[in-house]
Amino acid sequence: MAQFQKNQSLLRHIFYSRLTLVLLVVVFMFMASGTWGVYQKASLAREQRERFEQELIQLQVRHADLEAKLNALTTERGIEEEIRERYSVAKKGESVVVIVDTPLAGQETNASRSTISVWWDKFSGLFKKD
Repeated sequence: MAQFQKNQSLLRHIFYSRLTLVLLVVVFMFMASGTWGVYQKASLAREQRERFEQELIQLQVRHADLEAKLNALTTERGIEEEIRERYSVAKKGESVVVIVDTPLAGQETNASRSTISVWWDKFSGLFKKD
């Protein structure tokens, strides 16, 4: 029994020594740094995945838009619309109609007044008393 207690005392002395505690702290720090590195990589991978998913959605929308434009170009009307949009051309005999709103009675537009008149009104407005 005395030998057992002596061995117990020796083991306690070894396990509770400062050297053992320092070694355990070093091992813990080494494992913690490895875990922290893995956490940072996982976080970065998660952020990249979210960004790439957003890019994928944008590309899918663009693909659908391009597909619709391509389908429109398979018809003669679609080709004609694209040519008119890009090159501002018209067929023979076509004309452009411009619709302009008429000003209401009693309202004077700045376009109908001369530039000098507008400036004079602003200049003379500086000297008027309210």
